[in-house]
Amino acid sequence: MASFYAILVAWTLVSLVVSFVPSWLNETDFFTNKVLQMDKTSLSGFTDLGGINWYILLAYLIVWGIVIGIVSLGVEKGIDKANKIFMPGLFIMLVCMAIYSGTLTGAGTGLQHLFEPNIAKLKEMKTWTSAFGSGFFTLSICTAAIIIFSGYAPKDQDNTNQAFIIVFGDVLVAMIAAITIFSGIGNIAVLENKNFEEVFGAGETSLVFSVFPKIFAEINNVTYGLGNFLGIIFFLTVFFAGISSLIMVTEGATSPLHLDLNVKRLPATMIVGGVAMVLGFGLVFKNSALLIDAIASWVSGLWQLIIGIIEIIGVCFVWKKNSNYLWL
Repeated sequence: MASFYAILVAWTLVSLVVSFVPSWLNETDFFTNKVLQMDKTSLSGFTDLGGINWYILLAYLIVWGIVIGIVSLGVEKGIDKANKIFMPGLFIMLVCMAIYSGTLTGAGTGLQHLFEPNIAKLKEMKTWTSAFGSGFFTLSICTAAIIIFSGYAPKDQDNTNQAFIIVFGDVLVAMIAAITIFSGIGNIAVLENKNFEEVFGAGETSLVFSVFPKIFAEINNVTYGLGNFLGIIFFLTVFFAGISSLIMVTEGATSPLHLDLNVKRLPATMIVGGVAMVLGFGLVFKNSALLIDAIASWVSGLWQLIIGIIEIIGVCFVWKKNSNYLWL
């Protein structure tokens, strides 16, 4: 999971840098051409990885350098201070983007697709597995992050109240992000004279990278440079969110080594980060996007739901039977 997160954050970092150049942002297929540098001539499946994308590799190494540095400082010195900047900044940027996207031509069409009920979908199993999988994913139930951070909480806190606050905040942010994305897709559909489904049909993982640059490029056509400014803000926001998530996942594996096996924090972080970094090297190629989409579909689907349920049962068992694990 950490390797997967790190690649997505690396994509974000490269997109952030590319957003500074107006001519690149305005290019057709911004994400596949400028960020991934996909070699479509040799692409026949997700196993055709192509050559190494050196920009993605460099960004990947930078991301892990940042994460290992923050996690090695500990929750109070590193993660806590980082989140005090990342989370409020993320929320403010998302709200601003949602308001702006709602004013675009075609936004109403996108919002209609988002909020118009389709009762027939409730009869499909995929709807429920996707919904529960998304809930487990966004609440970090399957990554040990929520367990790790709850271990640093005061012992006398009201956990029921905190649970309501966390779930409410999660749903609120998800709805703001959905409004932004669907409004933007509706705008692109109008500008490119396409059906909503044609634009929305991009791969789940790369949707945010392929749709939003088109919105910023259209803004540039009206006010030159404004699209780049909004693109920088947007990808900076996503970068903050990705770094924060990757910090949580890495801390989830670092804390047991540090607290229960008495490995010093820096070596423990280096071990966890190093292993995850090596595992992710297979995803830094020019044609890795299809492989990453396949991994995302596998991880965020039924398997995540099953693993999440097993984790909940296991933690409850461990908590009752054995309280010697310091990381719980």
